[in-house]
Amino acid sequence: MSEIYGVQSNIPSTFDAGIVAGSYFASLCGCILTIEILHRRGTALRNWRSCLACAISMGLVGIWCMHFIGNRAIVLGNGDPSIQLVYASNWTVLSVFLPVIGLTIAFSAAEFSNISTVLHWIALTCTGVIAGLAVVSMHYLGNKGITNYVLNYHAKFLVASVVISIGDCWLVLLLFYRLRERWISSWWKRLLCAALLAGGVSAMHFTASTSCEYKLLRYNDAADLRARETQVLIAAALCGAAAVLIVIILLVARRRDQIVRRRSQKVMLACVMFDPDGRVLVTTDGVLPSREITDKYNHRTFNDDFDTAHPVFLWIYRVTHNWASVVDLIPRMRSHLHAQADSIGDDSRPISSPASAIYDADTYNDYEILFRERFCTAAASIASTIHFRLDQLGVLYDQIIQTGTLRIEPHHKICIHKNLSLFGKGQLMFITRTLNAEETHRLLNGGFRFAYVEHVGRNIAHAMQIPLATLIGHFAGLKRYVSTKRGIADKPGTWLTIFAMSPKTAGKGFDVVVKKDARDLLPDVPL
Repeated sequence: MSEIYGVQSNIPSTFDAGIVAGSYFASLCGCILTIEILHRRGTALRNWRSCLACAISMGLVGIWCMHFIGNRAIVLGNGDPSIQLVYASNWTVLSVFLPVIGLTIAFSAAEFSNISTVLHWIALTCTGVIAGLAVVSMHYLGNKGITNYVLNYHAKFLVASVVISIGDCWLVLLLFYRLRERWISSWWKRLLCAALLAGGVSAMHFTASTSCEYKLLRYNDAADLRARETQVLIAAALCGAAAVLIVIILLVARRRDQIVRRRSQKVMLACVMFDPDGRVLVTTDGVLPSREITDKYNHRTFNDDFDTAHPVFLWIYRVTHNWASVVDLIPRMRSHLHAQADSIGDDSRPISSPASAIYDADTYNDYEILFRERFCTAAASIASTIHFRLDQLGVLYDQIIQTGTLRIEPHHKICIHKNLSLFGKGQLMFITRTLNAEETHRLLNGGFRFAYVEHVGRNIAHAMQIPLATLIGHFAGLKRYVSTKRGIADKPGTWLTIFAMSPKTAGKGFDVVVKKDARDLLPDVPL
């Protein structure tokens, strides 16, 4: 027991720099986890569990753990354990729930996306104020639970701590919510955002503790010292759990990136949907919703290229303009594909079931039919992922994109009309359409994002393994394509149309002359 400082005396305080750094790291773990959960969630009304997870990670780890680890950095007197800060358990528990409840309300208010611009700014301002007050209230409520001291705060530092907390939370959350569509593919910007948020929490805590007077009420006994150690161990364990979750998120993201890059060597189907503002639909990883069709198209001969003139592509193109013709066949297609996979594994023909009885047994070896089925089931899978009906998915883009060329041809641009190589490259087909405002909000509620191509283009190009300039050219063509489709309607009056044939440069037959921006329409003029 300390004999230098008596009861009812003011005890001088200092800060342990190492523990101060540790408290910032604790807050940083919680803030990074919060930002990543916010980045990967939908809106609050449809994803209340992720909203609560954000509040828990920020309130429990980013604020509560930081507070008690930060208070451990306060060294009173000569460091004698008998005069260090100890806390009442009831106030400690109460200080956990206050920031979680406040942050749940704050994050819910910020996620209302289908409101006017003015109301959205008001909601973001309220979010910053509520989040800042949650930080401040947790600090002073936690300190209210100190049982062996009476704390007297310096007025100017108390006011400064409130201003720092509210200002930092408002600024960081404003930056995140207003600019997150630009940060989808920029993990370091999200890390910087989390670092600023953790810096504000830490700055508020130690600003409030500056020049604070500690009046000793009693000395600590053995039970107080055990409780003091227990609180720090709990806080450290929670920070460790948050750090483990962050590592898991990084590993999962890296794994997804590897899978996406490998898919660039396969035949893929991707969905390109534009909102009314011209932004493109992407996942929270900043890539297009896509599905694998097959490893590669099995050509019958070396001259049999899978291109826009191939009969299978033409069949697929017609189907996407009339999804109703295949919607009811999707379950049977899946059954047929499963049966085909089983027959390859068992080296025997499967027994027909009611779901696959529509198919003749000889079609099991017809690769073109299998490819068509794989395309339809891949499209149905994408539609299910974004919670759309298949007939709402869109139409097929009239070009096939060559992917997986970045490492093979790193110094050459890829021509959009270039014939596809048989070996070492992938192929990508796009289903595209323009969404209305209601559909846009529905996808936002489902956890997807909309971003301009210049913000996510590098990430998409990396996933497709093609140069960025090539990707931008493709998306410009897609925008023209959907705008042309939207403008097609019954034309009143009398029109003159020409049907002309043009020989192919490779000497493989003839092409039909069509409009440049609408390759499924013949050239025509009004009379």
